Amino acid sequence: MKFFRNNLYEKLLVQCKPQLILFLMLTLFLLSACNSENGTTAPEENSEPNTTETSPENTESTKPTNDETSTNFETPQQCNTIKFEKDALINGGELAHCMMETMLAVKTGSQFAQTSTESSNVDFKFDPQYSMHVENEDMSIIIHENTGWLKQEGQWIEEDDTSEDMDVILATNTIKLTRVFSHPYMITQYLAAVSQWKVIEFGEVPDNKAFVKTAWQLVPEGPVNLEGMTLSDVELWITDEYLGAYYVSTGNIAGISETTSNTFTQWGEPITIPEPF
Repeated sequence: MKFFRNNLYEKLLVQCKPQLILFLMLTLFLLSACNSENGTTAPEENSEPNTTETSPENTESTKPTNDETSTNFETPQQCNTIKFEKDALINGGELAHCMMETMLAVKTGSQFAQTSTESSNVDFKFDPQYSMHVENEDMSIIIHENTGWLKQEGQWIEEDDTSEDMDVILATNTIKLTRVFSHPYMITQYLAAVSQWKVIEFGEVPDNKAFVKTAWQLVPEGPVNLEGMTLSDVELWITDEYLGAYYVSTGNIAGISETTSNTFTQWGEPITIPEPF
């Protein structure tokens, strides 16, 4: 298999843009971080909230209502400990657990992912397993639960772990990495890697493509390190319903830096994951 691996790396270097190489590196580091024995895990349901104390009257006066959201779902009980108010500190594990359960409750979503040079539209749903469709100017990827296809230069290639064809190997590895990277749970891994998030304010979301105009802005308390990768300039916008509206961070590995943003354009609306071909 050494011959095939060498040719695979050669094809990656020749055919792929530097940003894709960085994307693959970032994903591999994130996978390592998520599987680390020292990684942060979601809290138990009976864990104590880790937020700042405020008086009842102050809570009522500082928490605006967000009338823009139109999703209809029951707020998961894992979110009961999360209270948004200016300068509050929120436990990262609890926030991650809350957002994961909220995603499952709304079932569908769409996001616009962007780097310094590329952008992708992503539709996803939990029905009950994760399926998604990623499309940009260079390629399209469709994943129906555990099966995936990649389209490049007009040709669909199905994921196949047993193949020794170089094009199939490249497609299979790209699909596997995309399955992880494009999954909304990946953002929750970033959230759980932060011990505490500080609530800055309730304000305007930076991207007008987001499904709401205003949300709570959160930033991490302290640096964010994931098994050799450092995240900086990390910001999260989240609604009163615990739905992500916008996320941005800059990843740094071995002197290589890339800023990635995720804008959530809808939650809970009907979507269709297309079939390949």
